[in-house]
Amino acid sequence: MKYFKVLLLFACICSSCSYDEEIISDDLIGDWKLSKIEEFDSEEEDPELPIDYIDKNIVFHFEPNGQLEISEDNNILEYGNYYYEIIREGEFNYLDIEGIRWGYEINVSKLILDRSFVYGPKVVLTRYP
Repeated sequence: MKYFKVLLLFACICSSCSYDEEIISDDLIGDWKLSKIEEFDSEEEDPELPIDYIDKNIVFHFEPNGQLEISEDNNILEYGNYYYEIIREGEFNYLDIEGIRWGYEINVSKLILDRSFVYGPKVVLTRYP
């Protein structure tokens, strides 16, 4: 009986982890419009060179089954379909898109994909109607 209780406790802990991931992915699901990309350039005095996409209609569509569809080419990803996965490591959230790991922050209206931890770009998207 003692082992059954330990097993039950372990199952509850594991199920709560997957529940957290579901909450995060629910916030991600839907359409996000590309606003800007900040690229790192070590040869310039200003290391972040923003590229403004606000006038373009480039949409990142995240589906609950792990599919990402991008409506047009941009400096980060080309038009097409990709697979994504949400990864949580301690306090950090990552979005893995086709094997490339992005740090990400999300709130009601803004999604930030960030690879600055490896001198990569930072992508800012806004919730699309």
